[in-house]
Amino acid sequence: MVGSAHGQNQGRRAVKHTPGPWRVVTDEYEVRVMSGIVTVCKSAGAERGPVEQAVVDAALISAAPDLLAACKAQHEAIDRLFASLIDRYEDHGRAYFPSRSGQPWEASHAGRAAIEKAQGDG
Repeated sequence: MVGSAHGQNQGRRAVKHTPGPWRVVTDEYEVRVMSGIVTVCKSAGAERGPVEQAVVDAALISAAPDLLAACKAQHEAIDRLFASLIDRYEDHGRAYFPSRSGQPWEASHAGRAAIEKAQGDG
């Protein structure tokens, strides 16, 4: 595990994930997630369960770099949207502060937590 919420990563240089795109490679013995010629992870289907399950798991894992990039972009877009709404209301002499409860707020916090977890910060 790379770091934790308890500061185990302090003082170390930041390690980044293997760059994407990642792809799933299968043969009769194992399922691998690859980045170029680098094996990101592999699962021997017979040891962990049916090969079909390993392929589905590998598909999700191989999407990780794309999902992280999309989550970051969406989180930044939401931040800009809230800032724009605040500015627009202030331009008309009214105060607008986004609610700190409800689905948008919870989704924003869940997105930030997922980004931090994916980067080894959470």
